[in-house]
Amino acid sequence: HLSNQLGIDIRFIEYMPFNDNRWGTNDFISYQDMQDIFQDQQPSTGHALQRLQDGPNDTTKWWSYNPVDLVNLADQHLDHDSRSVHHAAAQQQQPQPRNTRQGRIGFITSMSSHFCGTCNRLRMTADGQLKVCLFGATEISLRDILRIQRPDLLAKVVHAAVQRKHFKLGGHHDMQDISDHSSENRPMTLIGG
Repeated sequence: HLSNQLGIDIRFIEYMPFNDNRWGTNDFISYQDMQDIFQDQQPSTGHALQRLQDGPNDTTKWWSYNPVDLVNLADQHLDHDSRSVHHAAAQQQQPQPRNTRQGRIGFITSMSSHFCGTCNRLRMTADGQLKVCLFGATEISLRDILRIQRPDLLAKVVHAAVQRKHFKLGGHHDMQDISDHSSENRPMTLIGG
């Protein structure tokens, strides 16, 4: 309800395996699991998820969490006389004032439904290393190139690094493979986000 009441975006991110974070499949909640939780809450909250359009390189799957149209839902189960009484009662209810900006709920599905094919993110660590994928262990030092002030060389190195980027998950097969090799990557706290 916060997304609608305050007009803010709320994102849920799947738990990802990194060095020293004790990741395990027993602790993992998938995109589908998260959707199911919202769906299970629908009868008590009167709200339902509705899919929105994502941006071309978005890492988030966006949804709105809107009130279910109870009048139309009830119409499917009422006879004509009951429907008239139901509509009259619904029209007498005053709409609640709310924020003019509709908030969104987002799911970052790095593990269960990766978006690697459209990801255009690059990360530069605090010590000057370029990472073309959050899950890849490969890092390219840009610090020395930046220090010698060679923008032509910098552009070539970044371009070459992006061209060698793996298709998915930093070259790993799946989340378990990332976990099995997590000691080869930095902890998330040292990568930055």
